[in-house]
Amino acid sequence: MKTPDEEIRKMIDREELARDAEVHEVKAYQHVFRALSTEQGFELPEDFADKVVNKARAREKSQAFPEIALMLIGQVGITFILIVAIIMAGLIFDSGMIRAFMNHIEIIVGGAVIFILVNFLERKFIRFLY
Repeated sequence: MKTPDEEIRKMIDREELARDAEVHEVKAYQHVFRALSTEQGFELPEDFADKVVNKARAREKSQAFPEIALMLIGQVGITFILIVAIIMAGLIFDSGMIRAFMNHIEIIVGGAVIFILVNFLERKFIRFLY
């Protein structure tokens, strides 16, 4: 089944204009089809690509600010909570505490290895997705 636009287009191609009230509509369609078939001499300015790139970079910079602000707020909050926890727990940093940690050096090294591995995997596989 043909749409009315296709039927009118065929009428215009065959130059068969209706003799009744639809003549005005057909002439309007004919005018539109002629305008669409002519090439518009529109050319982009030479610096168009540069403007697009600059706008994209500006958008990236404007989107980075809230992320950095939230990251800093989170880091300050975590530091504050850590300090409050140390004070409330009454921890005193002395050489005895360091010796106690050194007795469990494998846990510290294992934690560092896991941290480095997760950091590497995140940089390698996740950051390129965004």
